[in-house]
Amino acid sequence: AKASQDDDSHVGRYNITKPYRHMFTTMEDRAKALEQQLVDRKEAMIEHHGLTTENEHESNTDQEEHHGVFAPLEEVNVPRQDKLTCIGRICNEAHEGRLNATSVVLEGSSASCGGARINVDLSHMQSTTKLPFSLFPGQIVAVEGMNTTGRKLTAHRILEGAPPPPKTTSVRELRQFQYGSEFQDGKPLKVVSACGPFTTADSMDYQPLVDLMHVILEQEPDLVILMGPFVDMRQEAVQKGNPTIEVDDGQEVVVSYETVFAHKIAGLIEEVLVGSDGEADDEGLSSSTQFVLVPALEDATAKWVYPQPPLQDRLSRGKLLDIPGADGIEFGSSGLHTLEKLGSKKGESGGGRVH
Repeated sequence: AKASQDDDSHVGRYNITKPYRHMFTTMEDRAKALEQQLVDRKEAMIEHHGLTTENEHESNTDQEEHHGVFAPLEEVNVPRQDKLTCIGRICNEAHEGRLNATSVVLEGSSASCGGARINVDLSHMQSTTKLPFSLFPGQIVAVEGMNTTGRKLTAHRILEGAPPPPKTTSVRELRQFQYGSEFQDGKPLKVVSACGPFTTADSMDYQPLVDLMHVILEQEPDLVILMGPFVDMRQEAVQKGNPTIEVDDGQEVVVSYETVFAHKIAGLIEEVLVGSDGEADDEGLSSSTQFVLVPALEDATAKWVYPQPPLQDRLSRGKLLDIPGADGIEFGSSGLHTLEKLGSKKGESGGGRVH
């Protein structure tokens, strides 16, 4: 969810900018974030699909450009004798378990209809129109159909959201980034991503990570995205509570999970940053490669909550993620198997899915 942009906010629009107490968000703040998300997605869907209110509907001559004519917009709790279109958030009437065609509820915006909820009848789509649909709890959709009582919406068609606008960068900025001597100097932008665990189930030597660092030293990418787990709780030695590292005399010593991370993960990354060749900058770093570490729920050194707080103060040397001129590039990553979690709540019909 997006946070406010005022000076008192502890988070930026997408990223943390100030220290804050993780998992201490109040219910009021969570409700506001969900409401703002619904309002934003509603506006995006209206613009993308060309949806209009009843007053605008008859005079709008551009509807044919938006995948056919859609019924006028109306709030979820307003009864009408004609076909309408409602935008809201999909909820599960049973509150738990798998979502199915008889338990779908549509929740409207708090600002426009007081957060009213109505049941969604999908039988018409299943038996008559046979249109596929794909739904999961929390999804924001537009449902076209009949709502004659204000308590049940018989769905005829479902619009499943709108894509976010693409990131754009001016031609001048792209040229400066690609050919400027202080940036890429005509060389392509190199990005390497890898996902843990970075060692085998029966060993703590982290040889796969060592091999990866050799590749990074050889190719010198601009950005390396490493996704956890880094100290995997499913690893045999970690499960038994006796992870070990090898000290100078060759002996194996049982250490804490944080020490394993410091020696096996942070230590290797710092060796790459410092390097053996090249001129060092003011921070003593000779490599221009920048690292992004994304924790996973299976990480023994990370918080076992989602969303997870970032890994902080794990590298004694490092640089902030800053790729000048690359504002038109976005990377998305998650240490949670999102599709698996959604799949556990899904149902399906006509080739589509109710997640």
